[in-house]
Amino acid sequence: MGVLPVRLPRLLVLAAVTAHGLVLEMLAGPLPGIYDPTGPGKLLFAFFAAGRISVRRLLEGLPGIGSVKAEQLRSELGISSRRRVQGLGPRQREALLQRFPADT
Repeated sequence: MGVLPVRLPRLLVLAAVTAHGLVLEMLAGPLPGIYDPTGPGKLLFAFFAAGRISVRRLLEGLPGIGSVKAEQLRSELGISSRRRVQGLGPRQREALLQRFPADT
């Protein structure tokens, strides 16, 4: 009778992936690295772990920035005291990146 509408996006993704010669692997359990930061999924683990950190803790982790300076910076940039990194808006993210440019 046809493909259910909910399944259609999955089939389109599968078709696009296989058209480029990639192979999808079915996961039968937890993704390696989720619980073991040294396992094969360590990059994924780091990505999600970093997003869950509060902005205050991220700032305090930078060299030369303590709790007082982190609080001042957070306040100057208009970031809530309870905001997590993954919840930053585009302007807040841009303000942080301008304040702390990446080393190139």
